[in-house]
Amino acid sequence: MIMPTSASSPTTSKSTTSVTTSTASSTTSKSTTSVTTSTASSTTSQSTTSITTSTASSTTSKSTTSVTTSTASSTTSQSTTSVTTSTASSTTSKSTTSVTTSTASSTTSQSTTSITTSTASSTTSQSTTSITTSTAFSTIKIKHQYKQRPLRHHNQQHQ
Repeated sequence: MIMPTSASSPTTSKSTTSVTTSTASSTTSKSTTSVTTSTASSTTSQSTTSITTSTASSTTSKSTTSVTTSTASSTTSQSTTSVTTSTASSTTSKSTTSVTTSTASSTTSQSTTSITTSTASSTTSQSTTSITTSTAFSTIKIKHQYKQRPLRHHNQQHQ
């Protein structure tokens, strides 16, 4: 059980259970269970279970279960289950199950199941199952439906 508390610039933890609290510029955690709270400029978590709370400019989470809450300018989550809440300018989620709530200017979701609620100016959803609720200026939904009709030939004989 390692519980480091640091106010220095680099903090790196590699252990089975890691609880890291830092106000430094760089925080990196690679462990089985990682709980990271940072107000730094860069926060990166790669673990089985990752809970990240950051007010920094860049937050990136790659894990099996990722819960990310950020007010930063860029939030990117790539995981099996991703729950992202952001008021930033750009939010991108690519996962099997994605629930995204954003008031930002751009929200893009590409996943198997996508539930997107946005009040932003542009909302684009490309997924197998898409439920979109938006009060934005532009909402684009493209659905291709092709129906094949049988061809009928009429043979007329003139006498």
